[in-house]
Amino acid sequence: MPSRDTPSRARPVRLRLGLNGLRLLAVLLAAPASPGYAFDLAKRSQVNVGSVYSTLYHLEQAGLVSSHLEEIDPVVAGRPPRRYYLLTVEGAERGRAELTRLREQGPWLFRLFDRFRSGDRKGSVVSHFF
Repeated sequence: MPSRDTPSRARPVRLRLGLNGLRLLAVLLAAPASPGYAFDLAKRSQVNVGSVYSTLYHLEQAGLVSSHLEEIDPVVAGRPPRRYYLLTVEGAERGRAELTRLREQGPWLFRLFDRFRSGDRKGSVVSHFF
């Protein structure tokens, strides 16, 4: 079984993106060259911390994000190394395409999604879905 740090030679899995996947891709698209670690991405995307790890795992298996462990001395840092996630070229293309599709198919839904993404959830009729 290959480790998570070595790319799999298997063909990437086709992933159907849900709201959590879209939220994470949107956050990563905001700064595509800046990797983020799971807890930070969970806070910025408002994805539940319990869901962020499995969502990132599936995004990675589909080839939309890549990950690596930071190289630190855990004793000196006082914490274990973090796994950082970065959009792949395919992930950036798919994320932009999915957000564009969302915008075209339902402008009202995209506005709600965009409002959620910016942190303004007040007054959102479907805020409990996000």
